Amino acid sequence: MVPDGAVLCDGGLIVAVGPRAEVEAQAGPGVPRLAFPEGTLLPGLIDSHVHLALDAGPDPVAGLQAASDAELHAAMADRAGRLLA
Repeated sequence: MVPDGAVLCDGGLIVAVGPRAEVEAQAGPGVPRLAFPEGTLLPGLIDSHVHLALDAGPDPVAGLQAASDAELHAAMADRAGRLLA
């Protein structure tokens, strides 16, 4: 837990975290600052239980059964890429 903490982002990436004074010292004068004094940040939460073989359709098992191995592997690779993005 970091009381009065801050997060510095650049181009969609987190580049610094820690006490507000230390993080703000790293941010340039033109960097927007947003305050959420009652907020809580929980970094690192990911969905680590996924079924890449199942689609989000109304009957995912039927879609799985109807797909060839090549189609299934391509779909799984696509879903994994979207999760990582």
